[in-house]
Amino acid sequence: MRRKWIAFGLAMMLALQPTVMFASDDESHLEELEEQKSEVESKESEADEKLSETQARVDEYITALEELDSQISEKETAIRELDAEIEENLALLEQTKQELEDARDNEAVWYQKLKLRMKAVYESGQINYLEILLQAGSMSDLFSKAEYTRDLAQYDQEILVNLGEAKEQVTAKEMEVTQQEAILEADRAKEEEQRQELQEVKDKKEKELKKLEEDKEALELYIQELEEQREELAGEIAETAARIEEARRKAEEEARRAAEEEARKQREAEEAERKRQEEERQQQQEEESEEEYQPEEEDSQYEEEDTGGDDDYEEEPYYEEPSGSVSLSWPLPGYYSLSCYYGNGHRGIDIPAPSGTAICASAGGTVITASYNGSYGNYVAIAHGNGYVTLYAHASALNCSAGDYVGAGQVIAYVGTTGYSTGNHLHFEVQIDGGLANPLSYVG
Repeated sequence: MRRKWIAFGLAMMLALQPTVMFASDDESHLEELEEQKSEVESKESEADEKLSETQARVDEYITALEELDSQISEKETAIRELDAEIEENLALLEQTKQELEDARDNEAVWYQKLKLRMKAVYESGQINYLEILLQAGSMSDLFSKAEYTRDLAQYDQEILVNLGEAKEQVTAKEMEVTQQEAILEADRAKEEEQRQELQEVKDKKEKELKKLEEDKEALELYIQELEEQREELAGEIAETAARIEEARRKAEEEARRAAEEEARKQREAEEAERKRQEEERQQQQEEESEEEYQPEEEDSQYEEEDTGGDDDYEEEPYYEEPSGSVSLSWPLPGYYSLSCYYGNGHRGIDIPAPSGTAICASAGGTVITASYNGSYGNYVAIAHGNGYVTLYAHASALNCSAGDYVGAGQVIAYVGTTGYSTGNHLHFEVQIDGGLANPLSYVG
């Protein structure tokens, strides 16, 4: 009830006082009620001030929660990017290690060739390319031996060059592996730091939510006490008004009966006078004429009273159920346990899952909301037709926009703990024609 309603009720009862002067006790009680009304209005003024102060704190908490949710989303996004970067660096490191192994294998091949060449030189004695040329028996033999010594020297040179290049490649790849391992280690350290900062922000948010809950409980208790006082006063006002109304009704009934009795007596007197005059008229006519008196017949006209028909009858309005229904699928595949069920003030069901888990549309439809709310945090609402709407709340990030058409199973957001929440989960609602329904009755 509002103060205006109480004041209106009292004003209506005060307006009735002139017609119920006989109800002095009730009038006296009304004066007491007026005094109580003044006390309640004074308390309401104090309550308004306290409500304003509490609302200011609530607004501060909501602003802080929105900032914390923004920080949480940014850090979770940064962590996901670091995870992707770490995966890429791991793949690159594995590739570089494989290239290092290939370089080492190549080095081993040329090293083995060098050992075989050294063994051949050792077994045949020290080779002197000049002696080979002097042993030529003819000019054609000389050219043949000269070509042989040239090929032999090129082969030895090729072994040494390739072996040197293989060693340099091994050294370069080892250095590249060391650098990539250092980068990977730095990314992991940075990710751990981000996770610690994220946990600190979540802890801070949980403390802010706890403060908000405490202030909310205190305010609800105070409002409940004030409402009980209002209801008690309203009950007394209603009882007094009923007594005054009953007294007024009785007074009016007595006045009506008195008026009817007076009217009846007046009609009887008029009827007696009419009969007297009629008797005098008849007597006068009998005296003036010897003829037989034949009274004229009076024609009576009767009119049928229109009792009315059924033209003014209106059927009671009725409400049709939705013309069709939709088939809803589970919005969080792979996660089927519930942390909170529908009912007892809870608008939907809560499905816990790790942060970043993909949230899927339960059915095809048009996204009517993809926004942020102080209670829901990041949330999405989808209209499926026939009055059906599904809602997905507390997301860490959204993957659709208002006006988009999404298909069943399409990823629309990612699990988080934004808004009025202290842990990673999906809050899922089903609405039919603007009313709430138990989601477990509609999803597979």
